[in-house]
Amino acid sequence: MKTKRTWLPVALLIIAYAGYAQVDDSKSKDILNNAGAKFENHDDVRIEFTYNMTNDEYDIHEEYSGKAWMKKEKYKIDLKKQIIMSDGETIWTYLPGSKEVQVASADENDENNPLKILTNWEENYRSKYIRTEIVSGHTIDIIDLVPQEGKSFYKVRVRIDQNSKQLISSSIYDKNGTTYTYIIEEFKTNSGLPDSTFRFNKSEHPGVEVIDLR
Repeated sequence: MKTKRTWLPVALLIIAYAGYAQVDDSKSKDILNNAGAKFENHDDVRIEFTYNMTNDEYDIHEEYSGKAWMKKEKYKIDLKKQIIMSDGETIWTYLPGSKEVQVASADENDENNPLKILTNWEENYRSKYIRTEIVSGHTIDIIDLVPQEGKSFYKVRVRIDQNSKQLISSSIYDKNGTTYTYIIEEFKTNSGLPDSTFRFNKSEHPGVEVIDLR
């Protein structure tokens, strides 16, 4: 059985009615497009982040540290005892504790790419500018992304540094009341990551069961 992925569209990792600021689509689009362009201008990106999952109704409050490596359409994510990697064609979900790796086609799981929410957001979301906040001396723009089609979540809230145009955090609001938040702690670029970073090498993991879901 395919595991439920812990990583949701981030960057994931970035609503105009009572209690929200007035909708300003042109402003939100400019901010998102500038942030996405900055991501795409890097040869590769390495991120360390904190992941929080909360559901007050069921008293769920979990926190983990994670890492992500990205290079154009390729990515690798290490979080909560699972490692997800993709070379743009294939996705491997490696579960070290279970000694198994699940293999799927990348085109079926495109939204797992943390960059897609910033670089291709207009294909699947409507953007709504919410407000600006000052956090530790930094001016942060807050934007909601609302899915155009039915999803298990009803919005993604991204926070983007106005000066650096860098994604600070993203929060996914699930319809079941759970909120998944990714806070970027460290951001490095142009490390010269080899393509092998984004492929699962079975020879390096003897005894691992391969489950092909394609």
